[in-house]
Amino acid sequence: MDTHTSILNRPRVKPDELVGEFPHVPVFEGEQSLDAASIAKTFLKDFEEAVVKGVWNAFADLFAPDTWWRDHLTLTFDRRTLHGKDEVVAAWKELVAKRPVSAFGTSAEETYGMAPHFARSQWKIWVLATAADHLVDSPFAPLPRKNDGVIGAGQCGKVAPQGLPKIKNGAHLDAVIIGGSAAGTANAIMLRSAGADVVMLDVEDTPGGLWSNHRYESFVLHHGKLPSSLPMILPDEKYNEYMTGKQLNAYMTDATEKFQLPFFGGVKVISNTWSDATKEWKVLIEDIRSGEQMTLKAKNIVMANGFLIGNETPFMPKLTDRDVFHGPVEHSTVYHTAKEYIGKDVVVVGAGNSGHDIAEDLSRSGARSVTILQKNPIIWADFEKMMAVVSFMYQGQMSVEAADFQGNALPLAIARQMMIPALKGLIDSMGETNKVLEEAGYMLNKNPDMLGAAFNSKGKNFFMDQPGLFDLIAKKKIKHANGEAVGFTPDGLVIKKLDSAETFVLPAQGVVLATGYEVVDLPARWAKSGFVDAESAAKLENVNRFGFDKEGELPGFTTFSGHEHLYFSGIGFLYNRAIARFTAIQIMADKLGEFPERLRR
Repeated sequence: MDTHTSILNRPRVKPDELVGEFPHVPVFEGEQSLDAASIAKTFLKDFEEAVVKGVWNAFADLFAPDTWWRDHLTLTFDRRTLHGKDEVVAAWKELVAKRPVSAFGTSAEETYGMAPHFARSQWKIWVLATAADHLVDSPFAPLPRKNDGVIGAGQCGKVAPQGLPKIKNGAHLDAVIIGGSAAGTANAIMLRSAGADVVMLDVEDTPGGLWSNHRYESFVLHHGKLPSSLPMILPDEKYNEYMTGKQLNAYMTDATEKFQLPFFGGVKVISNTWSDATKEWKVLIEDIRSGEQMTLKAKNIVMANGFLIGNETPFMPKLTDRDVFHGPVEHSTVYHTAKEYIGKDVVVVGAGNSGHDIAEDLSRSGARSVTILQKNPIIWADFEKMMAVVSFMYQGQMSVEAADFQGNALPLAIARQMMIPALKGLIDSMGETNKVLEEAGYMLNKNPDMLGAAFNSKGKNFFMDQPGLFDLIAKKKIKHANGEAVGFTPDGLVIKKLDSAETFVLPAQGVVLATGYEVVDLPARWAKSGFVDAESAAKLENVNRFGFDKEGELPGFTTFSGHEHLYFSGIGFLYNRAIARFTAIQIMADKLGEFPERLRR
């Protein structure tokens, strides 16, 4: 397979460098009564005829000059965003010559209100979005599969430690999935559905055990259960609309049992070594309980192990004189309950999602006082209003898969231009809430750029008030302070003021550091530990350094990681379904010997 290593380590750009403009389309007669489905069918017929017959002048005439094409694994067999009519038409002309396109179609039920924009008495394409659904030669089938593959049926669907895998006749696997939480389970579902032989490994005993064992006990998802669902299995009525950590654990366990997934809990991956000679990975694994080790052989590695945000890389601020403070001090990654803080004055350092969630838990669980220490302005979003924006496509009016496609259809440059005024309008509508927060001392970002927040701080200066923390602040049950924590005294934290070199002491008998995660050189870290052999690690994109390339795509995620047989597959609940689908398509295309050349950059 030709993976074009010249795209390795492609540079990130700042979000404000992703520029997109909206076309000016005046209101026209009959706009409100358009039959979008009928127009789309007619338009697709013209589109199909131009492509199939290779009439590229007619094809070009279908596009607006400032057109965009966002493709997820169809003709480009990559995640690409191309901009401008000339670039888009040239790419289609090149790619169709290599792999002919046969037919296009739609139906009224499948348009979901999406139709081309109207301009100068003709329909013109402004944004073209395409995404692979499945391989014709390897369609996704219902689970569990009748053919259990090289992992015998007796080892599938087990949700408690069962030791190491027993592989039939020492066969090679199509993929080893490292991680058994949401991303790992999603990948196991899609790969098994496509017919791949895989194992899913996790150090936790149960699928999704991370959410029960290593998150604070009061944790609740900030997204509803429909947008947070796994592929092929929607959470039923026994799960809350906003699932708890224990419910997430149970949901992934249910999926593993129902679909008979080859999950092996209590298993640690020691090393992954690629052989150019045999074109396979040797994966050394260990049963945590017995210490027994074995080596698996696999064509692909699927990383679903918290490579972007993980408990192994908490950001710990440098605080002086830790030894003089005798109260509990924990990072949010290890905070579990308020038990050690009952009856104490507690300072939570950090004003992002975790900081506010933990402050709410402490306040309701018996801490004498709780103070949130804020260093940077935050985006504070009213939960109900924000959910109306974030989840409006996941209300049952279309399938989850259709909502995923529509939610990822717009180029990031365009989506950003839509998000900024929409979020500003939402925040402006929170007039009384903003007033109360500012009177309490909060520094609010009222001109927010969500992509900028994600790029600059992995989203830590953002809070969506799902737990109803505002009421506690309004009633002064949670206090607030601004500054930077720099050290300890026996009686609390030394805080440096933000506008001067002056310091003051914030009284505390316990401290929780909700300070986010470090940005690390993940390939170097893995090479040093031996988790990935040095030669392979040197090829990898550093996906821990979150950011976008000049097209607005995430380097290394989902498609070409830098190593042609290693996939970074998973980036939050909302994207796990689509990412797992795309990963499975690539692995099966390679297995079938049908992996096409990617569009050159």
